[in-house]
Amino acid sequence: MHSVAVLEDRDGNVTALIRDGLIAGDRSGSAVITRGEGIDCFSGAYDLFVVVRNELVHLSTPPEIRCRALLVPGNAPGQTVAGIQSKWVVSYGLSGKDSITVSSLEKEAAVLALQRELMTLQDEVIERQEFPVPFPAGPDSEEIMAAYGSLLLLGIPPVLS
Repeated sequence: MHSVAVLEDRDGNVTALIRDGLIAGDRSGSAVITRGEGIDCFSGAYDLFVVVRNELVHLSTPPEIRCRALLVPGNAPGQTVAGIQSKWVVSYGLSGKDSITVSSLEKEAAVLALQRELMTLQDEVIERQEFPVPFPAGPDSEEIMAAYGSLLLLGIPPVLS
């Protein structure tokens, strides 16, 4: 069972999408998800730590946080990850430098693009490829990338339903 921490605002879109993806992949018991609106909501060790929005991170005196994988916006300032110790960092965003991006957006679907190999928490490699994914009402493209990027790191390929 994996432990996942999601730092996001109160709408909880990313947490909900991750839970839905775990259920759709018949892996609902494979992860425990902790959601918080501020960095001070977290401490300890996680398998995956997800930062959804840069403005949510205020690290004047960061708690001690360790994780195997850290998923952050590619445009995150250095202080975003300064207080989080991780074995590897995966970025998402609309830049060509980000590991996870969106190559197309439509009203109800998007195409998530993996721009380089990605190591899952099960130590499996996912090759560069694109995944058609649902784009439900509510979340924006950044939240879509964070949620489906989390599922990929958890070893669950997103599928268009």
